[in-house]
Amino acid sequence: MRHAFFAALVVLLVAGAAEAQAPRDPCSIISPRRLGKLQKSAIVSVKPSREVQGEFVISKCFYEAADFPRSIHITLIEEALPKGEATAVRVLWKRWFGGDSDKGETPCPPPEKRSEKEEKAKPEPVPNTGESAYWISGINSELYVLQGKAILQISVGGRKDDPERLRSAKALATLAVARLDLAGAHRVGRVR
Repeated sequence: MRHAFFAALVVLLVAGAAEAQAPRDPCSIISPRRLGKLQKSAIVSVKPSREVQGEFVISKCFYEAADFPRSIHITLIEEALPKGEATAVRVLWKRWFGGDSDKGETPCPPPEKRSEKEEKAKPEPVPNTGESAYWISGINSELYVLQGKAILQISVGGRKDDPERLRSAKALATLAVARLDLAGAHRVGRVR
């Protein structure tokens, strides 16, 4: 009987640890219906994906809009094996955006394939969004947000001007921080 109790306790502890370390799902941020209203185009499909790259788990969600240029791509970068403090995520963030302007260093945008014009676009700080956030203008403008133990990337397409795309991305980032509980441990459901 004691062995059964301890066996059950071990199973619960292992299950709890696995749940605590499970990567979050960026497709749970917003319902396709609500995103369609935000983008002014119905969402025709939602395509999640997840991969491990070195020490990171990269979870993605592509919301395909009927008017394809209005599609949204959300990427969440977390450590594959979190060890309390998310040091690798913060090192990555510092490498991308942590240039020390007092020393003449400039932020280095994430290593994505960009056009020559986009390559010249400087990341602009975005106040009041996560712990730190940067906006990079381009064909598919992107908002990068550091919050807790994760980096969130929201790529916004569409036929909107850049300030409108930034407003959409900030609205999604605010939902993501709350819905995915990027600063904490528990997760909540999708916004309908």
